[in-house]
Amino acid sequence: MSQELQENQECKNVTAAYPPEEDDTEFSSDTREFAESQSSKLGMEPEEYFENYFEKSQEISLYVTAYVEGMLGEPQDDVEEYTRQANELLNKLVVENEAEIQIVIN
Repeated sequence: MSQELQENQECKNVTAAYPPEEDDTEFSSDTREFAESQSSKLGMEPEEYFENYFEKSQEISLYVTAYVEGMLGEPQDDVEEYTRQANELLNKLVVENEAEIQIVIN
C-alpha cells in the first residue's frame, strides 16, 4: 500500500453528519430515505447505517483512486482525458472479473 494511501486511511475520521429531520432539503430527505430503507434491511438504526456506509464508501474510493493512479499515474493537464482513461480501465476490470463479482445486498 502506498504511503499516500496509508495517510489517507489514517484520515478516516472525516465524517459526514446524518442530516437532521429539520433539514428538509431534497438532498437531506433523499439521504435519510436511503439510510432508513437500507438500515431496516440490516436491522440497524439509520444513523448507524449512514456512518458505516459513508466510511465504507470513503475506503472504496481510496482504493479505486490508488489503483487508477497506480495504473495511469497522477492526473496531468487534461483531466477530461484522464477521466476517460480511468473509466475505460475500471470498465475493463469489471469485464475481466465479471464471473467473480458478487452482489451481497439486494
